[in-house]
Amino acid sequence: MGKIQLRNFEILLDSNKRTFELGENVMGKCVIALEGELQLSMIRMQLIGLAEVKWTENKGSGNHRRNRTFYESIPYLQMDYDFVRNTFNGMITKGIHEFPFCYELPKEGIPSTFDGYHGSVKYWIEAEIEKPLFSFNHKTKTEFEVEAPLVCDNLMLPLGVSSEKKIGFLWQKSGVINVDVNIDRHGYYPGELISVNCNIANKSAARISPRATLKQTQTFTAKGKHKIKETKYVRVEALPVEPGLTNVETLQVPIPANIQLSTDCPIISVTYDLHLTAEIPSALNLHVDLPVIITKQNVMNSSKAYSSEPANRDLLYVQI
Repeated sequence: MGKIQLRNFEILLDSNKRTFELGENVMGKCVIALEGELQLSMIRMQLIGLAEVKWTENKGSGNHRRNRTFYESIPYLQMDYDFVRNTFNGMITKGIHEFPFCYELPKEGIPSTFDGYHGSVKYWIEAEIEKPLFSFNHKTKTEFEVEAPLVCDNLMLPLGVSSEKKIGFLWQKSGVINVDVNIDRHGYYPGELISVNCNIANKSAARISPRATLKQTQTFTAKGKHKIKETKYVRVEALPVEPGLTNVETLQVPIPANIQLSTDCPIISVTYDLHLTAEIPSALNLHVDLPVIITKQNVMNSSKAYSSEPANRDLLYVQI
């Protein structure tokens, strides 16, 4: 066999589709244009899914400064394609050759594509032509995304949280602030609005300024340690609650259309909370978090109708 001269070596997905759901087929073709001859046994192609976490921490100072790297990985997919078995001839000659392929994604058990601060979940198809010893192999690669939305029994269940805070100043009498927050369900999808019902009873001498936002928490785990990154999105402010008054208001908190879906794998998790803050002058603010799940709209549509079960109410009492 003579020297391999490649004119083109690439992987093309059908219709240039780049996003797939669980159970879908990833279809396309591997294109090889060459001069000379090539044995198909020299070609390797795989679909790979890999979750990785990595970060570095510094310890000490000066000459005693040391770096420690934390790394973990989970291989989710490694699906081979057999060129020899899927062709009638074990050799290809000069010209352009197209080899169609079809990989079926699992119906469950793999996380959504994710690219975060200290880790990622990525899926790709790679092909490689092996060359003689001491020569570099020819390689090509194409990435695609997988949407694996979380499906939970409580997506349509309402959620409510109550919180109470006692405050007092040297020049004022002490008082109590009661906050009651409710949302109509646990599950939402990108681009949707979260209707937040707030009931704030201000039995203090302070002027309370409430606000709500969607908070994302990315948690990365490696070697028993955790790295956490929080992001807050659009903030929506409610009307101030004057001393001695009660205010009932519904806030509309937007979910960005391109937001990452909730993700849960052993080394990477992406969770969301509807975060409400009651700002109190000259005192520690009152904070309330309601966990929400960001999933796909079709998952929400296929979930059970609104549950008749009572809301899950967590009573939080914060006192100073």
